[in-house]
Amino acid sequence: MEKQMKLSPNEIKECQTLISELENSGWEIVGAYWVKYAQANVPPEKQGKLNITAVGFSMRMRDAYRSSLANAIRKAGLKLISAYDIRISGDDEFHSGIFHLEEKKELTLLNNVYFTSTFLSELYILKCVESESTYKHPPRQKITLFKYFESQKFKEDFLSGNIWLGTLRGYGVIENENQGDKLEGVTRYKTAESFDKDGWLDFSKKNPSMGGIIKFNGPFDGTIYIEDPTVNIPNAYTLCFSKVRNDELFKKDFGEFCVKIHDVEKLFAMITLSLYKIDPSIAKNPMGHLSVDYSKETLTSLDSEHFSAFHKPRRYEWQTEYRFVWNTDLSHQIKPFLLNSSKLLSPEIIEDLA
Repeated sequence: MEKQMKLSPNEIKECQTLISELENSGWEIVGAYWVKYAQANVPPEKQGKLNITAVGFSMRMRDAYRSSLANAIRKAGLKLISAYDIRISGDDEFHSGIFHLEEKKELTLLNNVYFTSTFLSELYILKCVESESTYKHPPRQKITLFKYFESQKFKEDFLSGNIWLGTLRGYGVIENENQGDKLEGVTRYKTAESFDKDGWLDFSKKNPSMGGIIKFNGPFDGTIYIEDPTVNIPNAYTLCFSKVRNDELFKKDFGEFCVKIHDVEKLFAMITLSLYKIDPSIAKNPMGHLSVDYSKETLTSLDSEHFSAFHKPRRYEWQTEYRFVWNTDLSHQIKPFLLNSSKLLSPEIIEDLA
């Protein structure tokens, strides 16, 4: 059965006793922490364990370390924790991530912490000190963003972790041309080109997304003629922000209520984990967050790759948009909806500005 937090006082005392016993036997321990991952796909051997970071540990030395661990547990007469509850690792990026947490505090239960692509719903630090890895892997640089809302209610929803997720197709039908874009997710070509079957098959290998528009179910010896095609990328979940705050500029089209995002990576991870519970297919599809590239235009050659969800025409450049995108197997049926991410929300990452 998965070990659940919160640790009891007696369990904490036994963990501290074990750490002392191991250090007395020669272990160089730089970190010890009980963790519970928020990710659903974490292997059982990592979930709900006491992680001990020992300098010098390697997989080649694993058996020796496990034997030493078992001896220490027996010698200390521990009753509440066993070797099964403990995972040993070397001085690595995981330890560095915990060390550099701004909210790091020993002997205190921490909730919803994020570092090095890791989201822990619960973390209890027994020991965490400087080491070689903490110098090798410096703190991550946080990105800040701003989001505007048309009503106080929408802003309060966001602040409480209820996130309104849009879709590419949804933005395409918004009447306000500054909010929406009828060509969202669409690439237009202005060209006329012809191919025989072999030429088309060769072209399809070089440009699979374009090549997929024509399939052969049998023999074909004619000519394929294509003029001014349009390519639609699959619909995807989308969330948009601005990289700058400008209340006067955004008030008319996006609203007067504003929040500041202090940690974009953590917010993206929080939403991703919450969305995964509703649509697990996002895990096997591309996802990401980037600044929007305002180079989208009509293309004049079929050899040109179509634009992604992170491209928009230059006329939208004033928005300085930053975008979250999650692709899904359900692209043909998804619609905008309110996603509850409140269980993973850390209030300090979103600041109410106005």
